[in-house]
Amino acid sequence: MGTKLDVAFKFGAGRYIQEPDALKLAGGEIGRFGHHALVIGGPTALDIAGEPLRRSLCDACVTHEFVVYPGYNTREAANHYAAYCKKNSFDVVVGVGGGKIMDLAKSIAHMAELPVVNIPTQAATCAAYTPMSVMYTEEGAAYGTMGGNFYHDYEVSAVIIDETVMIHQPPRYAASGILDAMAKFIEVQHGHASMPFNDFNIELYTAYYLSKYTYDILKETCLKV
Repeated sequence: MGTKLDVAFKFGAGRYIQEPDALKLAGGEIGRFGHHALVIGGPTALDIAGEPLRRSLCDACVTHEFVVYPGYNTREAANHYAAYCKKNSFDVVVGVGGGKIMDLAKSIAHMAELPVVNIPTQAATCAAYTPMSVMYTEEGAAYGTMGGNFYHDYEVSAVIIDETVMIHQPPRYAASGILDAMAKFIEVQHGHASMPFNDFNIELYTAYYLSKYTYDILKETCLKV
């Protein structure tokens, strides 16, 4: 699972739902991709979102198993749960929680060759959406970009944002998410005084333009938020 670049453009998630009480829609949305779901999440996230998600899955006739996972996204954990999915005939993986769980759910799904639906409970990272996973050692050290982050062949199948849940996250998570989004523009333009269209390939220019759009909006609104 070393660094792997792909010629295909991947824009993040095939489907994106964000609204109050979106968990009520989760069962039907997950049911688009499978009917036997492995739901993996952190203890706090499942304590907050677990019951409404369970009701929604039952209403949609999606059988499911909930797994509480408090650790890091490691190769060992991803391999273990991918094998568990295959052994128990799960046909969709659902991640519920923060960045580490989002990355783990994507890794499990990729290894098991299954679709993945992410339900973030905080805005601190873009992990729910991006088609890559930050990998860690068992001790919690990040491998880093050149040391083993996992770049996925497929986009996330769907992201579900329940604003009723997100509005109760600690303010520091919302602030972190804003700064994480703004940093993308700085990262993309780093080393270039300007980025005219004809001087860069379409992939990099598109990333620049979208990140600048996001940066400009957040620059005007972040302090108010």
